[in-house]
Amino acid sequence: MEKKNYKFIGLQIEGLRKIKAALLEFNDKGITEIVGKNNMGKTSVIDAIEILLKGFKYNEKGMTTTGMDKTTIIGTVGPWTIKRVITDKTNRLEVVNEEGLSPKKPQDFLDTLINELTFDPQPFLEKNPNDKLKFIMDLLKIDFTAENERVQEKEDERLEVGRDIKNAGEFKEPEKVEPVDTADLTKQIEDIRIGNEKEKKKINLINTLNEKFATFSNYHQGIEDKDLAAKIKKVVDTFDKMVETLPRPKYISSEELDTKLANASETNKKATDYTNYIAWKEKKEKLVKKQEELKNGILKIRNEKLLKLEKIKMPVEGLKITEEGLYFNDIFCENWSKSMGWKIALSLCETMQPDLRAIFLDNGESMDKDTRKELDKWAREHDIQVILTIVDAIPDDLQEGVFYIEEGGVFNKAGECVPEVIDEPEPESPDQEFDTNIPNIDQKEDHSNAQQPDLFNFEFENEPEN
Repeated sequence: MEKKNYKFIGLQIEGLRKIKAALLEFNDKGITEIVGKNNMGKTSVIDAIEILLKGFKYNEKGMTTTGMDKTTIIGTVGPWTIKRVITDKTNRLEVVNEEGLSPKKPQDFLDTLINELTFDPQPFLEKNPNDKLKFIMDLLKIDFTAENERVQEKEDERLEVGRDIKNAGEFKEPEKVEPVDTADLTKQIEDIRIGNEKEKKKINLINTLNEKFATFSNYHQGIEDKDLAAKIKKVVDTFDKMVETLPRPKYISSEELDTKLANASETNKKATDYTNYIAWKEKKEKLVKKQEELKNGILKIRNEKLLKLEKIKMPVEGLKITEEGLYFNDIFCENWSKSMGWKIALSLCETMQPDLRAIFLDNGESMDKDTRKELDKWAREHDIQVILTIVDAIPDDLQEGVFYIEEGGVFNKAGECVPEVIDEPEPESPDQEFDTNIPNIDQKEDHSNAQQPDLFNFEFENEPEN
């Protein structure tokens, strides 16, 4: 949609705090200074514009000048005349253009002209890094609530896993030892004993046979009957050969098993230590794996956020949102110089309200003269009005284009700035938007695709390098 480039042409005030009556016409671009000492009514000029544009959002008791029954504020913004009349019981608004047409919803129309920085970018500059980042993200409608909750869940789980890893401690790998089954060892030893007993019976039987045939073998030697003696000898030889063929007894030693059984307690303790080590190692490996999975999950979510940010067009060239926070030309927001901060804040303000080319600043004395001079240069180059209040004594030599305030009276080099008397009919009902009998038009605009402005094209003298 086409930009309107409205300017705040003039402001008429009657009955606002110390200001009984004042008429101000602002410079078309650059700075319009409003100078005076403290408590003289300077801030009331900025407040009048804010009351005029915000209406019900900016209304306070006791704002009407003592002795007057109402506050009347009239502003000219581009082709629009905005009029607000406030009493203790009423707040009437009228918005009419040069053709006599009025928006269907006047306050909604006015809301499109202003933003959070219109009346003071200073709070943005004074925010801490996290709040600055939140402000920009809210401005760009960036919402990472869901992603941040997912990250927080994984961070909490990762922290818990980390504690479990720490509590698991460290263990030196012990010697790998197989456990001993004492019951099985005892059975094996008993089987050997029984087997050896059987072998022992075999040898006893053979020994008995040998003893008996030893007598018989010697007996044949005293027999004179050679034939009989030969037969007996043959029997003895046959017996000897038979005995030789008998299986020899085989004893099995249980010494090794006895040693194992004797050392079973110590062996099983080592085996238990090794089993416990393996269980600890597997558990810790699972925890470390889980921790790594959570870490990768967090990185994945953060990369998703970064991809979203890459697709978003920043309102100010050089402004960047990263995982660490808000940066401008690679300088972290906490390290921005004062002039750099003003560049960014005012450029943001320009972007956020592309139709109204005006910014209203209080406490301009916080800027030095060089800063104000460069601000004026920037505003002129960008075709922007800056209405700036400054606490200062009124000089003897009044400057052209500057308004001065003393005890609520407004004047400039040409003289007093006083409007004609405003005649207002009494309202019929309280708290209403003034309803005229002129045609209505819907003037509410969509500024979501506002053109991105350039930054200041200037450098301050003696500016610290970042």
